[in-house]
Amino acid sequence: STGQRAHTTVPIGQLAADYLAAGRRTGVRADVAFAQSVIETGYFSFPAGGQLTGGDNNFAGIGACDSCAHGWRFRSALTGVTAQLELLDAYATPHQVPTPLIGPVGVGGCCTTWMALSGTWASNEAYGVEILGIYTRILDWVIPRRLVAAGLVPPSHRPTQAPVRHRTIS
Repeated sequence: STGQRAHTTVPIGQLAADYLAAGRRTGVRADVAFAQSVIETGYFSFPAGGQLTGGDNNFAGIGACDSCAHGWRFRSALTGVTAQLELLDAYATPHQVPTPLIGPVGVGGCCTTWMALSGTWASNEAYGVEILGIYTRILDWVIPRRLVAAGLVPPSHRPTQAPVRHRTIS
């Protein structure tokens, strides 16, 4: 909806389908994980100065840290997405869950909510708020369009492109 070109190895529609497939396998909310990837990738632009590029197929900053030279690279978009959802599952589940793409994870059960990722998955204390803010923007964009498509709202009330609001929560 931003009108910007994504710097990814697959089209955004395919990436969204990859999130849905990985979500079904892991039980993790694919839609909110997609919102997390928007934060992690700068709306899939992978801005200069970051530790990852679109070719890395890493949409979650896995392996990127303040003292690291580069985050992890994955062979395909689906592999990178699946690794993200496996890791989210491991963060949320108190007992050990399989994470074959990442390896053993010693953080089981640390983050049972998206808000709990703040300061843990990322050093940003407002990280969870930012993820849920993006998720809300996604819903604000898609729901009116689905209502029109379902015939529940007249086409004359077709929603307009909402302006992209970039703001930092401090």
